[in-house]
Amino acid sequence: MWSVSKVRLTNLINSFLKNANLTATRILHLYTYILFFIPLAFAALIELQSLLTKVSFADLLKSPFVSISVIVAFCDFLLGYYLWINKDKVLLRKTLYKNFMIIQAISQMLVGNFVCGVLAIAGIYQAKEINGQEITKTDKIIKISSIVMLVIFVMCFVMLLMASLRK
Repeated sequence: MWSVSKVRLTNLINSFLKNANLTATRILHLYTYILFFIPLAFAALIELQSLLTKVSFADLLKSPFVSISVIVAFCDFLLGYYLWINKDKVLLRKTLYKNFMIIQAISQMLVGNFVCGVLAIAGIYQAKEINGQEITKTDKIIKISSIVMLVIFVMCFVMLLMASLRK
């Protein structure tokens, strides 16, 4: 029974990714654009809210949810910028790409960024397309940066929990 369900799910995922033309390279490009541009849109939204309500940006940041969201958006922006520059290096090795996407799936789901989380899960699934090469120095930098972002996102998740329990 389980094997039949697993085969059906695998076929469903394969057909979806094939119909959507989501290869590992395309997933990483989309992921990079989302991480780079969505925080900019969030900053524009915060500024627009500040202008419409005639409340200063500092007063908006007094809300813990807005403050934590700004931290997450800033980290996403930095990660998107870093990926924009180094996305070809992430695509060099299958294990690096897969580990990066696993860490990103966990961290993005923790902070509620479900679009990036789903793309990261699709990237994990599509990692089989990438051919392996030897380990380089940038592998360590990419691993360290993604682990640092995971730690920051875990701290933001804990702060969100504490803020929601406080109310």
